[in-house]
Amino acid sequence: MTTRSDSCRVTLCLVPSRLWYGEEAPHSCLVAPVEIKELTVPKDETTGKFAKCKMYQVNFTQVVGGNLSGPDPTWPTTTCINGWTYDFSLYYPTITSQLNWVCEEDWKPSLSQSLFFVGAFMASPVLGWASDRWGRLPIIVATNVMGGAAGVASAFTNSFVAFTSLRFLVGMTFDTHYTVVYILRELLKGVDLFQTYQTN
Repeated sequence: MTTRSDSCRVTLCLVPSRLWYGEEAPHSCLVAPVEIKELTVPKDETTGKFAKCKMYQVNFTQVVGGNLSGPDPTWPTTTCINGWTYDFSLYYPTITSQLNWVCEEDWKPSLSQSLFFVGAFMASPVLGWASDRWGRLPIIVATNVMGGAAGVASAFTNSFVAFTSLRFLVGMTFDTHYTVVYILRELLKGVDLFQTYQTN
């Protein structure tokens, strides 16, 4: 008869041989991110916060070897040549952080959103006319399919032109989801919208 402790000993012997419990992993001293930031990123003179688009342009081997207690404000600065790091403690990754649309390229998210609404503005009269011509239901189905496909495809793009074009297509279908459905609902209720709006 085996006891529970005997079963545990047998189970421990079945651990795959590729696992090393006492193996030392590659490591180095932990330096606080704030200390690294203090030596590499200048502070904005007006706000006192770290600059978002500049870094010191110095030889850090000499800086560390010189036993400095902090950065010298007279050090030359440059743009972020090594890219950016993002704090996702409050936010989640977006297309802006994934494609680094910050600093010199911070205009890209605004332009993409603006073109979304340009698409909505341009498509509203055209799709209104199309729904009068070919029927509300075919236009509702077509815009839902087009908007859904463009929205899903925009999640997988890695270029500004593709993302902005897909956002424009989603914008084209945006108003149609509401206006054409509303008109269809009113027509199905038996209300003559054209007569109602002409008399008011």
